[in-house]
Amino acid sequence: MPTRSRLGTLAIVVVYAIAMVCTNTHFTILDDESTIITVANHPILPTLKLFLSGSGQHEHPPFSDMLLHLWLLATNYSFFSLRIFANIFFIAAVLFIACSAAKLAGN
Repeated sequence: MPTRSRLGTLAIVVVYAIAMVCTNTHFTILDDESTIITVANHPILPTLKLFLSGSGQHEHPPFSDMLLHLWLLATNYSFFSLRIFANIFFIAAVLFIACSAAKLAGN
């Protein structure tokens, strides 16, 4: 991929990332997000004990809930920073798909 094409792709991704971050607060919280945040807001040790005992409410290992719990504490429960990682991974996925399409189909 030529340097000019890479810079163009990078510029598009940067503009897209800025647009996603700037519009982040214009969207309301979804029902699934509120459920996940409510579970992640619980203390970590009781959540882990419920999972290890087998009587927990989790259908998956609680690692993501524990990470979200720590993220909420680190950001002081900021709504703005709640979707930062989702935005980063979505933008990375779009970039990888664009690079794969360029590799398969050519420029």
